Amino acid sequence: MDLLATTKDGSAFAVNVTGDTTVNLEGNLLAKVVASGDGTAYSLMTDKGTLVVSGQNVALSGDVAVQNAGLVIAPIPVRRSMVSGVS
Repeated sequence: MDLLATTKDGSAFAVNVTGDTTVNLEGNLLAKVVASGDGTAYSLMTDKGTLVVSGQNVALSGDVAVQNAGLVIAPIPVRRSMVSGVS
């Protein structure tokens, strides 16, 4: 699955999970986000929800945001500098 999200002055998310929700992405994932101007963009974002990425090929271009005890489970190394709002 190839996802592209762009914004100039808003917020863009390739995958956004909120609330008591679980999303399982079981195939390959290429998520690219682009923010220009005053915009913000995240490849993956979860706010209290759970996001499971289990494809063999996963590529993210952009930051990952985890808020309010959200959870991201992915088969990729995530550097601490890529994650904002860790709780």
